[in-house]
Amino acid sequence: MASLYERLGELDALESVADAFVTRAAADDRINQKFARSDVPRLKASFSEQLCEATGGPCHYTARSMRDAHNGMGVTSGEFNAFMEDFAATLSDAGP
Repeated sequence: MASLYERLGELDALESVADAFVTRAAADDRINQKFARSDVPRLKASFSEQLCEATGGPCHYTARSMRDAHNGMGVTSGEFNAFMEDFAATLSDAGP
């Protein structure tokens, strides 16, 4: 049986999802200020790597842990929910 990584279209598809998500988040006034100082190419690469590893792909996530990366950012539950809504919408747009 194919892994989730394979069923999703492997790294090219996950990179497209990461790119589309970052674009969506940048346009979302609920959360875009959290990304204002981000290195966008690095963010996309890290997110792609994380998605790849989490779905059973050959990648190994090498960036800081989510706890360390977001420590001190003061992310509210509303911002987290907006992030998840944007991610779910991005996945829906990319899906079959």
